[in-house]
Amino acid sequence: MITDYAVFAWLCDVYIAPSARGNGFGLELARTVVETLQGMNVGRILLSTSVARDLYSRVGFESFQSPDGIMQLLRNRASVQVG
Repeated sequence: MITDYAVFAWLCDVYIAPSARGNGFGLELARTVVETLQGMNVGRILLSTSVARDLYSRVGFESFQSPDGIMQLLRNRASVQVG
């Protein structure tokens, strides 16, 4: 979890070993993260997943509705020229 402890948090790099999946570890981890951040009054929690959408929706996450303004720079693909 990356957070400024006030406004924003990013849940990243969550991995449950295949042999441990289906035992509720991911759901418990997601619940713990949400509860911890609620105690800090963090206003927005974001994550990106292509495989665990149902799990995260069970703890309140929803699809991002307004991607306007979101930007990215992929360092391994970007060509930066200075001067």
